[in-house]
Amino acid sequence: MHGAACKLAGYRHHASQLCLKHFWFIAMRKEIVAFGKWYDQQIEVRPLATKALTSSVLAALSSVVAQVIRRKASIREVVSFTLQAAPPFSHFWFELLEAKLGPGKAALKTTVDQLLFRPIMIWYCFVFGEGQFAP
Repeated sequence: MHGAACKLAGYRHHASQLCLKHFWFIAMRKEIVAFGKWYDQQIEVRPLATKALTSSVLAALSSVVAQVIRRKASIREVVSFTLQAAPPFSHFWFELLEAKLGPGKAALKTTVDQLLFRPIMIWYCFVFGEGQFAP
């Protein structure tokens, strides 16, 4: 199996050898699975803090990537964008949808979310992100 997987990935070696790239993938897979289990536990134990931290980290990273692409660096922009993403509004919104619409009904919840809540969040982004989106 290992030799076939490496051949598919473009690695050429004897089936009994373990290529470094394949070994790295196996090692990282275990770490990723461990992180996923830890993250699931944190969502159960500290849902608001975990969601706020996750959205903040992702917002900061996306702001940094956008600045690298634009070749314009601004710590103020990263901090502002990060703080805008920190409030876990969606946590409360999805709890409300679950309470009002019941379990399941993913298509209905998605439709209600896209028609009612997402326009408000887009407005929030433009109002509180004033000046950030200028060229």
